[in-house]
Amino acid sequence: MARPIIAGLFACAFALSIGGAFAQTAPQTPPGTAGANAPPPTGNRSSDTVQPMGRQFLTEEQIRDRLRLEGYEQITELELLGVNYQAKAVKDGKSLNLTVDAATGSVRSAY
Repeated sequence: MARPIIAGLFACAFALSIGGAFAQTAPQTPPGTAGANAPPPTGNRSSDTVQPMGRQFLTEEQIRDRLRLEGYEQITELELLGVNYQAKAVKDGKSLNLTVDAATGSVRSAY
């Protein structure tokens, strides 16, 4: 009697382990066929950032232009992280770290 129960337990464990492996398999996308909504590659870590649906992010050049209009100079280390750009800049002779909204270009924090 014990043999059929043990055999059944092994069969269930084996079936569950195979099913778990299939559930964890990521869908395969052929190389070079990124989805239509994929952001264009930029050559830096920002290409790893996923844009929220419906939000268009400003380019680095657009962010630089907006910061210059607000009086920031020497804008360096501009990098897209999540939904914000991080940068270093100088304004009124003061060195600042900036957090800039990637969709609007408005400065969220300067410290």
